[in-house]
Amino acid sequence: MGVIMGPGNREPGDVLDVGALIRRELAAHGIESHLEQADDLETAKVIEASGKEWFLWNLVHRLRGQEDRDAWPDTVHRHVDSMLESRIQPQAEQMSPEELRGCLRSRLVADVDDGTPTDLSYGRPFAPGIIEVLCADYPHSVTTLGRGHVEELPLGIDEAFDIGRANTVAEPVDESFEAADGVRILTGDSLFVASKAIDIAALVGGPIGPAPHGLAFALPNRSLLLYQVLSAEDWIQQTAELVQLVESMVADPEYFHPGGVVSDAAYYWAPDGRIDLLGGRHIDEDGETSLWISPPDSLADYLPVEPQE
Repeated sequence: MGVIMGPGNREPGDVLDVGALIRRELAAHGIESHLEQADDLETAKVIEASGKEWFLWNLVHRLRGQEDRDAWPDTVHRHVDSMLESRIQPQAEQMSPEELRGCLRSRLVADVDDGTPTDLSYGRPFAPGIIEVLCADYPHSVTTLGRGHVEELPLGIDEAFDIGRANTVAEPVDESFEAADGVRILTGDSLFVASKAIDIAALVGGPIGPAPHGLAFALPNRSLLLYQVLSAEDWIQQTAELVQLVESMVADPEYFHPGGVVSDAAYYWAPDGRIDLLGGRHIDEDGETSLWISPPDSLADYLPVEPQE
C-alpha cells in the first residue's frame, strides 16, 4: 500500500547509520562527502565535496518502514545508484520531441516555497494550495523540471502540459480499497497516483465509478488519492469522515508521506469539472487545531445545502 508506517524521529542513530551508508556508497563511486546536522532529521544531510546535498528525511522514513533492518544497506545502494544514474541522463531540454512524449509527466505538488532551488513559478493552478508542474520520468528516477528547463524544451509549454497530463492519466493504479468510515483509497507504486486527480473524469469513468453528485477527495501525498462518492443524503457525514481521515494521516508523525505532504485539505469535484476547497484543518494562534467544512457554490448545484443562518 502507499501508506508506510514506522516510528517517528525517536532514534537519532538512524540518521548516523543512513548517513554512513550513503557516504560509503558515494565513496565507492569516488565521491568524497560528509554528514551535517545529524541531530535533526528534518535537516540532516550528506554533502558531497562538490556541494551537492543528500537530504536524509525521506530515505530514513522509507527505511523505517522496512521490517528487515538488515536490508537497509541494499536499499541505500539501489537509491544511491539510481540518483547517480539520473545525473547522467540527458536533460529534458536536450531530448527530442519524440523522447519527451515518452517521459514527460504532470505532477500535483503543494503550492508552497519549500526552500528548494527548483523554480516552479511556471506551475499551473489546480486547486487552492496545489499546482500542476512537469516532471521527467526516467527509468530509475523522476526529476521535477524548473522554469529554466521548461522554457528550453523543444516543445511549447502548452503541448508539454498536454503530453504530461496524458501520460499521468495513463499511469497505473495498483490498488483500490476501503479505509475507515467508507473512505476509499487509490494507491500504487507509481509516483503519480495522486496526480491522476488532474483528470478526475477519467477516474470516474474507470476505477472510481459514477459520481452523479460529485466527489470529495484529498491528496495527502503523491501515492494516495482518497475519495468519497457523495450522496444527497449523507454528503456532510461523508465529507466529515474524509476530513477526519486526512487529518489523522497528516498530524500523525508515524505516517510516512513519500515526497512530503501534498495537501491537508479536502476538495470537491463537480460533475461539470469544477474543483473547489471543501474542508480541512485550521490551526489558531494558540496552536489549537479544528476541522471545518464549507460547501462551495459548485457543490450547491448538485447537492442539497441548508441555508446558512
